[in-house]
Amino acid sequence: MNKKHKALRFFINLGIIVVIIFTVGFSGYFAIDKFVVPKYFGSYGISNMNDLVAIVKTLYTQPDEKTFITNPYTRKNTMDAVSKLKNSGFPVLATDDTKLDYAKIASGKDLTIDKTKFPMEFTDKELAGIVDQMLSSGILSSSLPDLAYLDTINMQCREVIISPLVENGVLNKNECSLSLVIKLDTDSVRTQMASYMDVPIFLLNMIVPETIYISSLLNISIDSNGDWKYTGGKISINNRTSTQSEILLNLLISFIFPPEDNMDSYKLLNTFGNIIESGLKYIGNIEFTNNIKVDENTISNGVIITSVPKPIVP
Repeated sequence: MNKKHKALRFFINLGIIVVIIFTVGFSGYFAIDKFVVPKYFGSYGISNMNDLVAIVKTLYTQPDEKTFITNPYTRKNTMDAVSKLKNSGFPVLATDDTKLDYAKIASGKDLTIDKTKFPMEFTDKELAGIVDQMLSSGILSSSLPDLAYLDTINMQCREVIISPLVENGVLNKNECSLSLVIKLDTDSVRTQMASYMDVPIFLLNMIVPETIYISSLLNISIDSNGDWKYTGGKISINNRTSTQSEILLNLLISFIFPPEDNMDSYKLLNTFGNIIESGLKYIGNIEFTNNIKVDENTISNGVIITSVPKPIVP
C-alpha cells in the first residue's frame, strides 16, 4: 500500500472508530478494544484502545504553552539580538528595521561587517528570536533547498534552550544539548493533505488541529570545520512522549516531504538542527557558553559568535 492510500485509510478508520464509539457507547468497549482497533489500526502500531486514546489525546489536546515552555523569550529579547547584529553591520529590512534582512545576509553580497564587534554574545532567548525571524523570512526555500518543503508551512520558534556540556567543572564550548520547540500552523498542511488524498478539505479541517507543537532535543558537537554533528536526541508532538508521537510524525512527514527524500522522524529531528545551524552560519562561527551576564543577578546559557561570516566585504 502506498503512502497516499495508507494515510487516507488512517483518517477513514479514525472516523469509523468515532462513529462506532458513539453508536455502541461504553458497552461495546471490549469489542472495540480487542477486535476493532487491531483490525483498523494494527498496521500503524496501535493495538488497543489505550494506544488509540493516547494518539487521539496527542492530536486533539491543544497544550498550554505555559505548561511546557520553560524558557520563553520576549519581543525585547528579539530586539536586543537584532540591535547587536544591526550595530555590527548586518542589514535589516528597508520596510522594517526591527527585522534582519536574511536574503542579503544569506547572499553574502555587499555586507560590510564590523570585525571589532566580535565576539558577540547571544542568550538562548535572544537566539530564539533570531531563529523565529529566520523561519519567517523565506530563506529556507531560497537558500536552503534541502529544507524547502518546510518553507511551505507557517512555523514559529517558541523556545530554544542551550545546555553546554560541562565536565569536571570545565566548559566544553563545542558540545551542548539543544532543545527547540517549533509551532506549526497546519493550514497549508491540511490543504496539501486534502489535495494529496483527493478528499474534501472540510474533512481534514475536522480531524487535524489548527496548530501542532514539535519539540526536538538534540545532542550537538561542533567539529574542527565548524560543522554540527548530531548524536541521539528525541522529537515529539504536543509535548507527548516520542512513542505517542511517532505515528503522527510519520503521517505529517508523508504529506510534507516527497517519497524520494526517505524522510523519517530521526532525519526530521536532524533537519530542525540544520535550521538553527544554517541560520547561525550566516552570522558567523559559534561556540556554546554558560556564562552570559544578563544583569547583576542573572547568568544565562547561549552562544558566542566568535568571527564574521564568509564571504564578507573586507
